[in-house]
Amino acid sequence: MRPGARISLAGWTGASRHAGPVDVFLVTQGATYSLARIGAGGAGGGPGHFRRSGVAVPGDVPPGAAVLVVIDPGNPMEIDSIPVAVMGLVGR
Repeated sequence: MRPGARISLAGWTGASRHAGPVDVFLVTQGATYSLARIGAGGAGGGPGHFRRSGVAVPGDVPPGAAVLVVIDPGNPMEIDSIPVAVMGLVGR
């Protein structure tokens, strides 16, 4: 992903019933960026599935290693994460 770009997010919470919205964050170099709150359920799958395209990556995210974190606010112990790379802007 690149700062200022738009990304698509899709996944599931593992909930057996409607999970409500999930919060998606990007954590890098000690900073946390809130990316989206996405409603779960009915996104082409079971009740815990979520999907959204066009999610903006903040322009001030520094390049380097980062972690994409998904939290179900209805069950804060349900936290999923995946490592990602934030690429530098072209020409910088």
